[in-house]
Amino acid sequence: MANLFHQIKMGFPAFLGEMAVTCTIIVGNFVFTRYLGDAGVAAYSVACYCMPIGFMLGNSITQSSQPIISFAYGTGNRPRTAHAQRVSVMSALIGGLLGTSLLLLGTPLVTRIFISSDESAFSLTMQGLPLFSLSFLFLIVNLALIGCLQSVEQSARANLFMLLRGFIFVVPCFVVLPRVWGITGIWLAIPVTEALTTFCIAFYMIIHRKSLKH
Repeated sequence: MANLFHQIKMGFPAFLGEMAVTCTIIVGNFVFTRYLGDAGVAAYSVACYCMPIGFMLGNSITQSSQPIISFAYGTGNRPRTAHAQRVSVMSALIGGLLGTSLLLLGTPLVTRIFISSDESAFSLTMQGLPLFSLSFLFLIVNLALIGCLQSVEQSARANLFMLLRGFIFVVPCFVVLPRVWGITGIWLAIPVTEALTTFCIAFYMIIHRKSLKH
């Protein structure tokens, strides 16, 4: 039974990650409806169709590396643990850059798949999707970093960072950024949320490594 609860604790950040997608979609729908009406919701729906692709890419990198990191950590092989973590994060960085680039360059094609060029939502999507594409880079890196924390039994930190990106940062960003940057701020809410989370995780890891050296 103790092992079961331990597995639940270690896997809880993944559950929060799934819930974060739901929270982001719901909050985003309310904000887009308020500022842009039905056309805005239609435009945001295209971003919501793309978001799970980035999430699945991040998950694939994370879930592929976690068994290697966990095994190395469990056997006390710290060099292999660190190496596997670096490979995971570098893969996420490359995947994030690739995902952002593809969505940025493929905005016209993606938009035409879902929305007719005659619709008012078409121009909104064309303007906003390139901004939204920036979130892919930080999203995939965040999932890899949080997965690394899970793999070395730092579930509390992993839960905290998942809460930051899925709930604590995203709601204020959706509320504040539209008031500061208008429509641009709405599209940047998710990229800024993910970027802030990346900064927090990086800051924690830098401080943690310094404390280990002392």
